[in-house]
Order: sequence, then structure tokens, then C-alpha cells
Amino acid sequence: METIEEIPLIEKYKRMYRENPSSKVFAPLADAYRKNGKQNKALVILKEGIKRYPGYILGYLGLSNCYFDLGKYELAYECICPFVKNNRENIKLQKLFAKICERTNRSYEAMETYKFIQFIDPKDEVASKRLVEKIMPPEPSMPEPQGNQADWVAVDFSSEVPAVNLEIIDRLVGVSLRKKDYNKAFEYLDAGLDLDPTNQWAIEMKKDLQEKHQANRDALITTQESPPEIEAKLLKFLHKLRSKATRYKSSR
Repeated sequence: METIEEIPLIEKYKRMYRENPSSKVFAPLADAYRKNGKQNKALVILKEGIKRYPGYILGYLGLSNCYFDLGKYELAYECICPFVKNNRENIKLQKLFAKICERTNRSYEAMETYKFIQFIDPKDEVASKRLVEKIMPPEPSMPEPQGNQADWVAVDFSSEVPAVNLEIIDRLVGVSLRKKDYNKAFEYLDAGLDLDPTNQWAIEMKKDLQEKHQANRDALITTQESPPEIEAKLLKFLHKLRSKATRYKSSR
């Protein structure tokens, strides 16, 4: 049911639309109809408006919202997907895209989008919750030692190379960004790229940081490293990461 406040808003947009049918007011008018449960009417207005403004992002955002409300998630995805990469700063678009990806079982795209949302707005509770659920699942229970306990305790694990979960690195980057410690975020991103040079999220996040926080990065410009230097850097990082994991487990 339309509220007292919403009726004048729709009437205002309708009047503006009648006075100038070729204006971009079609987008807020359609959104007002959609929020009042009139998705089909909104779709008609949006499709007509998009014919006049084929590149108008708010038109496609409204169209995608309508399809999402109607449960047509694949159509919602097709409408908005082409605009995601070049509109990272549009928080409404990113949030909608993340929800659509979840509904269409595109888990990887959903998580990558939530990472960007957290970068834009570190206080976003939904993004933080989704990332924590994905990155830090419940720990499996420790199996009981078999055989002689003294022999089991005496096993030497010092020679084992600790496995590094790149999702942990992603999480550490997020923590650093919330603290506005961009230098530390760069350190984690560089280490992650050393471990996996094809990590698309780390590549794009590093590019965004370089563009938005170049002043903080000037002091960190490094020269080309030789393979031994890279190996030493990785060993140092692995040691730090292992220490963090130990402290985290002991605090729980």
C-alpha cells in the first residue's frame, strides 16, 4: 500500500515525466513504482527510458532491481553484469550484484564483490558477515592421538612447510583497510601475489589502492627482486602468518 509520503513523490515524478517524457526522470519514477509493488508498471517505464538512453546506468539498475523482486535472477544478472567492473564506486550497484550472485549460485563473484564493498565501506555489516562466513568456517575437531602418546607428542613438525590459505591473506587485507593501514594492506597484497600471481582480486585491489592512495605508496616503491630475495620475503611472511594463526587459535 502506498504511504502518504510516497504518493506525493510518485505524483511529482509523474508530473515531471508528463512534462518531459524524454528526460531521465523515468528512472526515479520507475523506482518509486517498484518500491510500491508495481514492478510490471516500472518495467514498462524503464524499457521505454532505456531505448532513449541505452547507456544510462540508473535505468539498468532499476531494471535489475525489478527482475530481482520478481524472482527472475538470471535476467537481473544479465542486466547489471556489464556495468559492475567499471562502476566499483557505485555501492548500490555492487550490493545488488552481490545479492544476485548469491541467488544464482555464483559464489566466487559474490565474494569478490563483497570484498570491494568492504573496501568502499569498511563498516558494511552484510559484506563483513558474508566474508567471515566464507573465510573462517568452524574449525574441525582435533582427532585423538593413536598409539603411544609420548611418541605422538615427540613428532617433529619443524621441517613441514605451513600451508598458506590465500583467503586468510584476503582477510588480513580487509582488516588492514578497516584500520586505514594501507602500507600493511600493500604488504599482504604483494605477498599474496607472490604466492599466486594470477589472483584477480589481489591484482584489482592493488590497482585500486594505487590509484586512491598513491601518496601512501610512494615510500614503498621497490626495485626488482632476485629469486633469493623473493624466497626470503616469502619465508618471512609465512613465519609472521603462522604466528598470527597460533595467536588466533590460543585466544579462542
